[in-house]
Amino acid sequence: MARTGPHLLLALRRIAEGERIIDIALDCGYASQSAFSAMFRRHFGTPPSAQSNCKERSFRRERSGR
Repeated sequence: MARTGPHLLLALRRIAEGERIIDIALDCGYASQSAFSAMFRRHFGTPPSAQSNCKERSFRRERSGR
């Protein structure tokens, strides 16, 4: 369990880089995206999809000049 924090921090970085959540979940050793998402939510307070969506909104704002 002590490795959960570092794995999730690496996962957070990979999400920010645009990698697919299912690929990150499996690479981190989770049996499913659902199991990964549950642990991510417990650790950060938001699901990984919210991080991905946040990145997309930020990218759209940068492109629109806002």
